[in-house]
Amino acid sequence: MFRSIHRRCLHTQIHLYTDASLCGGAGFILPPNAPLYSLRPEDTFFMAFPYNPFQGHHLREFEAVRRGLSLVHGKGGVVVAHCDNRQVVDAMAGVGRLRDTQLNSAIEELFRDAQKMGLQVTPKWLSRKDTRIKLADALSRRKDVSRIAPLLKDLGSVSK
Repeated sequence: MFRSIHRRCLHTQIHLYTDASLCGGAGFILPPNAPLYSLRPEDTFFMAFPYNPFQGHHLREFEAVRRGLSLVHGKGGVVVAHCDNRQVVDAMAGVGRLRDTQLNSAIEELFRDAQKMGLQVTPKWLSRKDTRIKLADALSRRKDVSRIAPLLKDLGSVSK
């Protein structure tokens, strides 16, 4: 699915940018210095969340990261997972734990699965003001992002 991105990232890290909203989780993979206007639909993902007003924001953010990582399955290498939720990033980095034991277990499972896939996951926090996180946020809300990423004119093509 991400062959073109993988070819561009053979000697660099794969960068995953994710965000979550009440609508769903979304994100994209793009080399660190690539311009956003080069982002194509096949380099993005969206996953709808079933309506659950009791589902915590941390879980939604983590599920977006997990889904994004599943898209680089078989690629191997280092994946820098960018997220704007500091608690999730800290928990993934091992410098903090969330009160949700189920989520902590899911994080541990994610790293075991990543290791089996030949991936080394490096979580990194990015501010909500960062343009790439703003784009991931817009994708998670199913907003029109064609002004930022013209190749994403039809958000219907983002659902995978």
